[in-house]
Amino acid sequence: MRWILFFLLLIAPLVSDRAAAAIPRADLERFVKTERSAGREPQITKHFGTDLWGTDFSKLNLAGVDFQNADLGDCKFHGTDLRKAVFNGAHIYYAEFIDADLRGADFVGCRLDRCKFDQSDLRESTGFGIDVFMGVSAKGANLSGLNMSRCDLSEIDFTDADLSGCVFSYADGSGTNFTNAKLDQVEVKEFFVINATGLTQAQRDTMEQAGAIASPAAMEAAVRRGVSFTGRSLSSAQLSGLDLRGTDFSGCDLSSANFKNAKLQEAKFDNSKLSYAYFNDAQLAESSFINAEVYSAQFINAELSNANFDGAKLYSANFDHANLNRANFRNAEIDLTNFEKATGTPSPRLEILREQSGYRSHQIRQTVLEALMKLAPFIGGIAFVTMIIAASSMRRNTELHQWTKPLIVIAFLGIGLTGFLSMILFNSSSAGLPFLASLCVGLLVCLVGIFLGIYRLSQGQRKPNWASIAFFAAAPFPGLGIAAVVVMILAGMG
Repeated sequence: MRWILFFLLLIAPLVSDRAAAAIPRADLERFVKTERSAGREPQITKHFGTDLWGTDFSKLNLAGVDFQNADLGDCKFHGTDLRKAVFNGAHIYYAEFIDADLRGADFVGCRLDRCKFDQSDLRESTGFGIDVFMGVSAKGANLSGLNMSRCDLSEIDFTDADLSGCVFSYADGSGTNFTNAKLDQVEVKEFFVINATGLTQAQRDTMEQAGAIASPAAMEAAVRRGVSFTGRSLSSAQLSGLDLRGTDFSGCDLSSANFKNAKLQEAKFDNSKLSYAYFNDAQLAESSFINAEVYSAQFINAELSNANFDGAKLYSANFDHANLNRANFRNAEIDLTNFEKATGTPSPRLEILREQSGYRSHQIRQTVLEALMKLAPFIGGIAFVTMIIAASSMRRNTELHQWTKPLIVIAFLGIGLTGFLSMILFNSSSAGLPFLASLCVGLLVCLVGIFLGIYRLSQGQRKPNWASIAFFAAAPFPGLGIAAVVVMILAGMG
């Protein structure tokens, strides 16, 4: 009990600090009103500090206010006047700028994660989308005339947005949603929108005529023209079957990109991010992956003769049936990578690569774990039946220790609570908590039961109570059986 209290006392200041970060609405309104009445711009960060997490700024006049380097996580700016506000270097995550006036606002150096700018007016703002810009929603927003060249616009939702006159040159629009967006007179030179959604065929054709890369044919044509893709963000790009021989993708973000059956002889992927990239059946002879991050990438049946992986980070990659003849893996960081059915004579030799990878022993561990996962529900079921039979037998025993019956109740309550919480928290980030709690309760019941058994024997009990031994020994397993079932269901859903 003492260690639990110590833990709570340890984290209490952290929790209270986070909870206290939000400025009370009454204090905020009073301060803004006082400053505006005096003809001054409210100095929010100077008066309240830069930790503004969770604060509600809705409907306030904050035109020209300086939010430099502030933490604006989970803040609300619904209907707020933020004309020419300065957000340089601010960390803005899960914030809501719904129907806000952000004309002329400065976002240079910002980190924008999962924010909503729906129905907001962002005309003449600067820096929008230049830095970290992930999962942003700008439905119905007015962004006309903004310069978003070279920006990573993947995952952004521009549904019903006014994007007329915007500059998208050299930007990445893979995965961007342009449904019903207004795209009049936009500049789209080398704007990558092959797998963008919501574009009509007429819009794609118009963009392509203006220099955008809006189709596989346009991508191949760009390669033939010698267009440089170095340093571009092309995550999730669908490039299967394309002729991209000799293309330089150095420094690119190609996470989850699909190059299946693509012709990539002599292509360069040096210093690129290739997490979950798909190169199955691709032609990659003489290609270069120097210092690339190749996490969980697939090279099944790929032609990789004379490929260069010098200094590459190869974690959980798959070279099953790939031809690695004379491929160079010197200085590569290799872990859990599958070379088991690869062919050829790379450097180092395949035997050394397999040993260095540790993939084979990992697979053995995985096989054992999967077997245990399949057995766990049966073991849990048998343990539960054993507990019921043992509990019924002990119910008629008048010589039980006074703690035994409460322990029986606690054990069954723990199992029932595990099942109930599993249904509530199913497929959530907290799904593991019921099983951890069940395991702890089961182990506690088991240990206390063992202690009671030893104690009774030391007090002169002639022979052990086999029913109680069976009950307490089985106590930890039903919860683990439930956990295994839920994990297998989640794995099947994934």
